[in-house]
Amino acid sequence: AQPAAPAPPPAAAAGASRRRRRRQPAPRFIELNEEDRALLYAQGTEEGEASPEARLAACAEALQKADIRDEIADLVLDFCAPYLSRRLLLFRRRKRILGWRGEGRDLSFVAVRGIEIAEDQPSVFQNVGRGLGVWRGPLPPFPAHQSLLLALGEPPKECIVLPIALGERVVCYLYGDNGGEELGEVPVEVLKRLARKAAVAFELLILKNKIRML
Repeated sequence: AQPAAPAPPPAAAAGASRRRRRRQPAPRFIELNEEDRALLYAQGTEEGEASPEARLAACAEALQKADIRDEIADLVLDFCAPYLSRRLLLFRRRKRILGWRGEGRDLSFVAVRGIEIAEDQPSVFQNVGRGLGVWRGPLPPFPAHQSLLLALGEPPKECIVLPIALGERVVCYLYGDNGGEELGEVPVEVLKRLARKAAVAFELLILKNKIRML
């Protein structure tokens, strides 16, 4: 039998190891698609939670692609999740404000759909709708709020209501609260921009539907 070849000296072994390392391909950077990028913004990174501005940018990209109004609603409610433990969208129809979609603690689809508020009755929605402003504060004990309180279960300590308007016509309201806790550092200005972006998304959806019908 042939004798085994002697092991290479340490210096030669180290050189071979360096050559092997040099021959390895360099790592490639993977370009994230838009869905992955939106998920990254939504979940935060290793450095911490993504900023409201970064999350809003990702949400805006997704809003541009929405093909049905429920997609727009889900994107708006999902964006608000880190800031509001309960969030609702209500829409206007025939002088009534009706529950549409809701997410959060102890909210059920059936309860949200049971919300019905007459526009001619005093409510936070009436005040917001007239001036296109924002309500932030306790939910006043108006009789018109009874169906909303029934859907929420626990009365809010503080709430926020923003209009979503096409031009000067309010089509939806965004409602949010943190249950028995205060709103805290809710990014109100960012939520205002979210409402404006949602309005544009509804306008785009209307135009898309018109194109399909031509």
